[in-house]
Amino acid sequence: MSLADLVSKFSVGSKLLVSSLALAFAAYSCSGKEAGFDCFSDDQCETNKEICLEGECIEMTGCYYEENCPDLDRVCYKEPGEIFGSCVPIDSVDVVAGEEVNVEDIKSEEDVNPVDTIIEDYKVETNQEDTISNQDITVEENCVLGELEGKLCVEKLFETDYYSYGITYHGKSLWISDLEDYKIYKISLDGDIEDTIDVQHKVKTMTWQGDNLWYLSENVDEKLTYAYKVNQEGDVLSSFPLPKDNCWGIVSVEDHLWVSGKDMRFYKMDEEGELLDEVHYVSGYMGLGWDEEKIWVAAQRKVWELIPEAEEPFNQGNKFSLDQFFGNEQYIFDLAYDGETLIGVVGTAPEGDKVDVYRFVISN
Repeated sequence: MSLADLVSKFSVGSKLLVSSLALAFAAYSCSGKEAGFDCFSDDQCETNKEICLEGECIEMTGCYYEENCPDLDRVCYKEPGEIFGSCVPIDSVDVVAGEEVNVEDIKSEEDVNPVDTIIEDYKVETNQEDTISNQDITVEENCVLGELEGKLCVEKLFETDYYSYGITYHGKSLWISDLEDYKIYKISLDGDIEDTIDVQHKVKTMTWQGDNLWYLSENVDEKLTYAYKVNQEGDVLSSFPLPKDNCWGIVSVEDHLWVSGKDMRFYKMDEEGELLDEVHYVSGYMGLGWDEEKIWVAAQRKVWELIPEAEEPFNQGNKFSLDQFFGNEQYIFDLAYDGETLIGVVGTAPEGDKVDVYRFVISN
């Protein structure tokens, strides 16, 4: 295991632990703003000494991210039960992500720099013996390299004049929710509205399952998120409450549903609402897309591959960071798959005037 792998594994493991502990500390529910949060990311907090934890800006009393430690040979170490930690030399840490490691293996001066992969002029160079699969990929101006392999290219399809969190694909059209007017629009890939479904609820995200549509909506009175199954006329066929309030994304995978919760979990459920499985992850508010082989996750300005059956579902999947294409207040709220590429709805948070629709082309 390389030093960079060790640092990455420690970072993911510690953030997962801290995120779980932060739930009890934040004690935040959907009884707040309609969107369910005061902040969507750190840059929405008033000062750079605060971070956004579970929808609330919290003042940092120590390091939280590895980036808070300026020296590359230091990591952010947190004592059990603590949200914030301190920057310590990496060779002083003998437990990483809950696993014992041999400190002598990482103390050598010959070890590579923790940032052992450098992307410069869109070419990947590495000073390790092993090479990575996207080393020879030529990257265009509108593309980024994946953390593990391949590239993702961004293309803006069209703008809208309404605000939405949810997008899905069915037939040969996109379906996008309108938060203000309680509608779901059937839209061509050119942005033309072809049809409209009137619904009874404020739709967050949605997914097609056969000829019926599932969507998520908050029940303010009960302080719960519900999953609703409707037909193409908008009639409710069935519904059930989700395991936690303020769930965000939903996607249909074969004969079951996956839902992302604000409590750092993905829930696998059947059509009756029975919980079949759950997967822990390290961020909140994630839109979901299914490309008939993989679950893709939209998290702020990142697109991640989720591997539910893996020991580390997020750490082992591919990741693309799209910060260079979108501003600090822009977020990829949800994903759809049109049979060839991913398509995302992008807007400002916590609430803006409209959203734009982008195509994300992933290739090796």
